[in-house]
Amino acid sequence: MFAKATILTEENNKEIEIELPDRHTIVFGETGAGKTESVLLNFWIGKKIITIIDGKGEIAAKDTAKKLRDEANIFDFQSNINLLKGLSEKEITELIINSLYPKEISTAESFYQSFATQALRFILKYIEKPTFEKIFIALYKDNIAKLYKEHAGKMTEAEKLIAGGLVEDKNYAGYISGFMDKLQPYVLAKNFNIDEADNINFSKVNWVSLRNIQEENSMGRMIIENLRLRKPKELNYDVCLCIDEFADLMFSSFSKIIKEIRSFKVQLVMMTQSLSDADRFDKALLDILLSNSQNKYFMKQDSIRNEDISKLFGNKIFEFKAESKDNTGTLGISKSERRDYIIQPQAFSKLKPGQAFAKAIIDGNLELVGLQFNRVEIER
Repeated sequence: MFAKATILTEENNKEIEIELPDRHTIVFGETGAGKTESVLLNFWIGKKIITIIDGKGEIAAKDTAKKLRDEANIFDFQSNINLLKGLSEKEITELIINSLYPKEISTAESFYQSFATQALRFILKYIEKPTFEKIFIALYKDNIAKLYKEHAGKMTEAEKLIAGGLVEDKNYAGYISGFMDKLQPYVLAKNFNIDEADNINFSKVNWVSLRNIQEENSMGRMIIENLRLRKPKELNYDVCLCIDEFADLMFSSFSKIIKEIRSFKVQLVMMTQSLSDADRFDKALLDILLSNSQNKYFMKQDSIRNEDISKLFGNKIFEFKAESKDNTGTLGISKSERRDYIIQPQAFSKLKPGQAFAKAIIDGNLELVGLQFNRVEIER
């Protein structure tokens, strides 16, 4: 996938091109295994329309991305972006709730979340050009009571019962406080509350650089939700969405992403450190990810789930005995009857991180196959 294979036994040294697949892909590899250099930046170069969410927020990776593609939009937590623009009231509710409440929660927490959801739905009916700041202010008890008083005459009986139950509840402030706390980072950030600012344009080239902290992870989820909610209405382009460190961005409704977007001209590429790292979140959700990803690649990682990994391929993982010919990324592979080569880290012990992975399908039972990596030197 990320290598050029050369048949060294032939005089013409014919190259076998291994292209980036137009199918859902999942990649596992621990820090230093070369995911950014060997995977992320290759998709960045190779895909015409792409949005990458870099969950590590590496400055070097962000700078390299800009150098490789001048036309790219680079976003981070300080960027001027209106994440609510272009969304309906229902879509804004779904985006905010799914992004701020990523995991399955307890019964008690479920009540608070449901209460906040009802309040959010109510106030959004009466806010023009909603921003996080406008939403936050409207949710204060005095303000939501004022909205109720102004618009009660236009409400149906059902709407009156629901809204009245909210504003007349003596514990309103306590029930809504947890939601207000989660919303606060977006309220205080001026860059998220500019009416004139645009939302992310998925028909362009975008790199979103986020550090692995709670608030920035929730922004990553908002980007993902934007794609899920908007793409069915924007079918005039194909897009590749790469999510680096997706285990930290996963949320309870993530399975909707996998199931819904396949028919909406979206290709997903998901990367994280290890299989065990991903299923600490939600075993059932991980199974959905794996079953819907036609391409599964495993780089250097912990060996906790090796048995499960081997089952995914339908056979035992085969460790090649190999020698590195030099330190530039060319590798000799010893003779094998198998034609589907999954190269394990043991074969790359003499090579630097970032050159530690390849999958190639080679025709013929060759005595020697060389792999020359299509690797981006991130330092440059």
